[in-house]
Amino acid sequence: MDLNDIRDLVIRYDILLIISLTQHWLLYEIFTPLTLYPLFWIISIFTKAMILPLTSTIETSGLTFSLVPACVAGSAYYLLLILNLTTKMTFTQRLKSILFILTTFYVLNLIRLLVFVFLYSSTVPFTDSLHIITWYIVSILFVVGIWFYNVYLFKIGGLPIVDDFSDLWNAIKNRKQ
Repeated sequence: MDLNDIRDLVIRYDILLIISLTQHWLLYEIFTPLTLYPLFWIISIFTKAMILPLTSTIETSGLTFSLVPACVAGSAYYLLLILNLTTKMTFTQRLKSILFILTTFYVLNLIRLLVFVFLYSSTVPFTDSLHIITWYIVSILFVVGIWFYNVYLFKIGGLPIVDDFSDLWNAIKNRKQ
């Protein structure tokens, strides 16, 4: 493990530490408007809608949709970043991987939110139950599926965290000899 590898490792884990110390605030600051406004624009195509001032709430004729932090799914973005930043890969792989996983999850999450807006608007029975199921199960499947496809797509061979600590352990062990 040379100096560049150590610097890369420290930078990657520092980024994760900074994000975690802000309690994902940065992710929510980025992804809340990126989720709210496209959602609003698409809903506006089908019905009259407005965003209530100083909120993340969309009001339509008769229904109000609040975009709460769980809808934005900042923790899912954070988990995808953890998987990416704790896995050994080249800089180009990492950049492509981050763009792919964040964009893919963003698009899938936006589609999920739109589906539920239209289900609630159509008063489909069991929409609340479907919402809970997708919140707990489908969101997990999204993250796992995106990560595994990302590993396949970009030919990532490392294991998150394990390879970094193995390299550190070997570097320390070899230095003592």
